[in-house]
Amino acid sequence: MTEQNSVTSKAECGMEVELTRPPVGPREYIYNLVPQQRPTLMTRYACLPKIRPQKYAFLEDQKKEAKKTMGPPSHDPGPSVVYPNKHKYLLKQSKRPFTQVKRLQPTEFTSPGGEGPTDKGSSTNLADSKAALPTRKAINNAQNLDGIPTKCFHLERHKINWLTRNAIAAITQTPGSRVAPEHRNLIVDTRKGDKFPLKSNRTFSGLEPIYVYKKGMGKVPTYLITRGKLIKKTQDLLTHYMNEKELQDTDYLLTEEQREELLTGLKAAWDRYNRKYLGLASINDTMKGRMYKLYLEKKLDSLQADIGLVESHQFIFVQAPKDTDRKGGIVDHICV
Repeated sequence: MTEQNSVTSKAECGMEVELTRPPVGPREYIYNLVPQQRPTLMTRYACLPKIRPQKYAFLEDQKKEAKKTMGPPSHDPGPSVVYPNKHKYLLKQSKRPFTQVKRLQPTEFTSPGGEGPTDKGSSTNLADSKAALPTRKAINNAQNLDGIPTKCFHLERHKINWLTRNAIAAITQTPGSRVAPEHRNLIVDTRKGDKFPLKSNRTFSGLEPIYVYKKGMGKVPTYLITRGKLIKKTQDLLTHYMNEKELQDTDYLLTEEQREELLTGLKAAWDRYNRKYLGLASINDTMKGRMYKLYLEKKLDSLQADIGLVESHQFIFVQAPKDTDRKGGIVDHICV
């Protein structure tokens, strides 16, 4: 019965599921349902021109003669580059509305008698022509408001009386100002006679001893003296700082009073720790009690060694800040 039931169940299902075979197709993940952003593909050319030549294939199958590079080609050349029609693009000022320009119509001049057009003066000119320009004679004969012709007027270019001006300059000038002094040496620079003084307020030729007679000639400049003083002051400050630093770093010799004060403080500290040590319980079962006992024993041994060191030496040097004002004892700088 069991075999028949298994056969019927296979027939009803319609397909067999074998777990030994791997599933066909991609595996299903929940992350595949999330929309992902695709990266933008960048081409080699970021921007291509709108008008570009059309490519064509070269005719490589046609045979050419060897070493023949001159003269017309023996075969039809390939098609030339074809561009789009340029007339369909927007022309310049094509959007401006068209306005018809009014032009002057040509007319024929007739003779003064009205007998028709003359042969000599007949010509086609534009109507409404400009008036003729006035002649030079008419301009010269033109009269002003007073009725005097314009040609009778003479323009006065300037009103300077040179005779009076020269007389005033000759009277007011210093005698001998236009004569060169004897000590004024001149040098001729060019072949045309251009000369300039050797000693002047504006130019110096270098041929006169001008700089050697100055007040500061041969003396140290002022800025160098000032800089030397600043350098010396800075060096003195640095030397003073170094001396103070060395004095602070040196060992300090204790006086007899300070030595006795130090010894008294060490013995007082030893008595204080000894009193605590003697007050301990005889049985210390806890970890805290045993550690505290070891701490007191270590302190007593250290103080006993310091007391013996101070008593055995009369002169003691210590590394401590120098107390110049005597405000505090030496014991204040020692941690006990």
